[in-house]
Amino acid sequence: MKKHLLYSFLMFLVAACTSETKFEAAFQELKSSTQKQYVPDKRVGIWDVDYRFAEGQITLKGITTSPEAKKALITGLEAKHYQVTDSLQLLPDESALEGKIYGIVNLSVCNIRIDSDFSSEMVTQALLGMPVKVLQQNEWYRIQTPDNYIGWVHRTGIVPMTKQEYNEWNTSEKLIVTSHYGFAYESPDATSQPVSDVVAG
Repeated sequence: MKKHLLYSFLMFLVAACTSETKFEAAFQELKSSTQKQYVPDKRVGIWDVDYRFAEGQITLKGITTSPEAKKALITGLEAKHYQVTDSLQLLPDESALEGKIYGIVNLSVCNIRIDSDFSSEMVTQALLGMPVKVLQQNEWYRIQTPDNYIGWVHRTGIVPMTKQEYNEWNTSEKLIVTSHYGFAYESPDATSQPVSDVVAG
């Protein structure tokens, strides 16, 4: 009896491993082809996708900025007769950001980095007043610029806004700096305290 139970258990493990191995191959093939079609450039799109295989249940996980890629991956897996639980997060994460998925650059020159670390490589820069899309938040914000570059800025680098707040800012009166470099002062007097440096734009 014990030998029979042990044999059955071993056969179950072999079947489970075989099933996961087959899924791994199908998943990696679809993941790669989907990325090539929908998110070919990681500088302007996110496709960080994986899965969890437990007790025969398949759960997709990770993050992406492409709803089309997410749909294509799930549809492709279902076409191969895999039933998956969708925990793949689509950015921007509006719930975690409390609706503040818009932002305005708050520094004269804001460095945008690959990772949320001051030592990380710089992707690009943004100027004071540039509107951005906010994707994620920790101690930093993951943002996307108007030319679609994605990176991280420190939380002091932008002011996050709701859609209503952004629309109000967008229709408000603005000043354009025409000199290459200058300062903003606390009062309309060049001898008063500077509050920020500014650059053209």
